[in-house]
Amino acid sequence: STNYSTFNSNSATATHGGAIFKQDGTLTSSNDSFNSNTAINGNGGALYDNAGTTSLTTDSLSLNTAINGGAIYFVSPSTVTVDGLT
Repeated sequence: STNYSTFNSNSATATHGGAIFKQDGTLTSSNDSFNSNTAINGNGGALYDNAGTTSLTTDSLSLNTAINGGAIYFVSPSTVTVDGLT
């Protein structure tokens, strides 16, 4: 779980999820800032999410890059809640 965190200029060079790579489990992100993160050879510049439960509330996503899903890439999450993203 993250709250009022900043993820800035992180990178994944050989895989997915420049800032966060999530496989199953639960992620709750609230009032976080994801800026200029990149998945150079993968998907999900800020967040790569494969299954589990994800809740994103009042987060800010800007200038994130990837091959697919510049900011967020969902593969097969079971539950996703998104509210108030900018």
